[in-house]
Amino acid sequence: MKQSEVVDLIKLIDRTYKTDYAGDEEIVKDWFKVLKQYDFNDMTDSLEYYMTNYTDYPPKVYNLTKGYQTIESKKILDHAKTRCIFCNKEIDFTDEEHVNKCRSIEFIKSAVRRFKNQDIDKERYLKMSKEEFQKYYNASIDLVINNSTNEREVNMWKKYKENL
Repeated sequence: MKQSEVVDLIKLIDRTYKTDYAGDEEIVKDWFKVLKQYDFNDMTDSLEYYMTNYTDYPPKVYNLTKGYQTIESKKILDHAKTRCIFCNKEIDFTDEEHVNKCRSIEFIKSAVRRFKNQDIDKERYLKMSKEEFQKYYNASIDLVINNSTNEREVNMWKKYKENL
């Protein structure tokens, strides 16, 4: 990951959690030391997941890297198999698309359960095309925005939608 990408992540944290990490060169330098080993898309997904589930406190570097492989490790493990941490299906170790979709399904499940008191059929969502799935994902974001009483959570999702 480039230093400018680390700064972009930190700025998103600053906007969401009302911090000023990006203004502190030491924090940027420390975060870059760790995050330069990781893929920007992985860390963006991790930050999105963190912000969805932990709205009260800004993440530490560990919260973003937990469960992710470095770029170098991914190259080594390119043909290895693992189990998805969300659905437990066997997948290629580097199948980020599957893991990201499952993470998004967990968000949909959480939103529907919180605000509609219903369960969802995960398999149905896994089988959807990207376009169809995105419609449901966006509807779930709207569900949170329109029903959550947590101002920080609502503002975070509004900012997320602005950046789509």
